[in-house]
Amino acid sequence: MSNSIDQLAKDCTRGFEVLNLQLENPAVANIVKSDELARLKNEQSRFTRWKRNAGAHTLDQKLQNNTRVKIQAIRLLSHIQRLLEDAHAITVGDQVPWDQINDEEDSQSEDERESLDSSPETEMEQVLAHIANAIGNLSYLGATLREPLADGRITDETSPYEPFDVQHVRSKYPAVDKVIAERLGKDISARRKLFQGQDSTELSSYPSGGPPADEPTLETLFNELDLEDLN
Repeated sequence: MSNSIDQLAKDCTRGFEVLNLQLENPAVANIVKSDELARLKNEQSRFTRWKRNAGAHTLDQKLQNNTRVKIQAIRLLSHIQRLLEDAHAITVGDQVPWDQINDEEDSQSEDERESLDSSPETEMEQVLAHIANAIGNLSYLGATLREPLADGRITDETSPYEPFDVQHVRSKYPAVDKVIAERLGKDISARRKLFQGQDSTELSSYPSGGPPADEPTLETLFNELDLEDLN
């Protein structure tokens, strides 16, 4: 497994391209469903958008002092790469998908059948669902992969809200890594401070000194970070 986010992102991009070509091959029509190529192209677009927004080619340098977040990104990218390899192996016939393995249905309990009814019908569908989930998790990491929103626009003075914001992150997601919780709490404080600075500017622009927009709540600031999969 590569330890470079940039290299893994390039490998995933190549994996998407190769799998796209394979799924467009008429010879695999009996292996994949008609809508799976469209789903793959959609996930490829989402991945390309993540690469662009996150600046994947710069993340190795940006995260050199943030090992925990870097490891999470590497694991997710490696997972996507393996899934793309599995999908390719299925389409070229190197791997038999589980949906084409004959099992005795009578051996399944009623509960198992009900569970299967809500599951992907083919292994390719399952692979695409896992790819979609992994890309979603990369997007959730966006708040920690990017530089803090207020960098270079506010002073380095610690916000009086910071201890409370860090505690809010840790109480909302008790399983999240302590270092990440502190980073995210600081990001919330930075967003709050930036918003207050914007309010001051807006207030001065009102001829009558009218009130600016309401300050966002802590919950609103937290939700903007999209952190549900960081624990």
